[in-house]
Amino acid sequence: MPTDEIYTHPLQAVYDAAVIDNDTLELLTGVFIEDLEFARDIAITLSGGYACDYSKVVGTSTIKGSITISAGTVTFENLILATSD
Repeated sequence: MPTDEIYTHPLQAVYDAAVIDNDTLELLTGVFIEDLEFARDIAITLSGGYACDYSKVVGTSTIKGSITISAGTVTFENLILATSD
C-alpha cells in the first residue's frame, strides 16, 4: 500500500559511492527531501514507487529539492520532482 512516508536517506551518497554505469536506484514509495547533483559520466535510472520489499511498483516517489545534472545521463521513472518549500 502506498504511503506518504518522508525518507531522509542520503540518495546523493548512494549515487556518489555505489552506482555504476547503467545501474538503477530503486526508491520506495514516499517523499525524499534532498538536493541532488549528478556529476559523473555514467548513465543511471532513478526508479520510484517501490513497495517496502522492492518486489513491485505500487505508486510513485517524490523528490523535493533541486536536481542538477552536469555530467552523464539520468532517466526518471515513477517519480514526481517537486521544489522544496
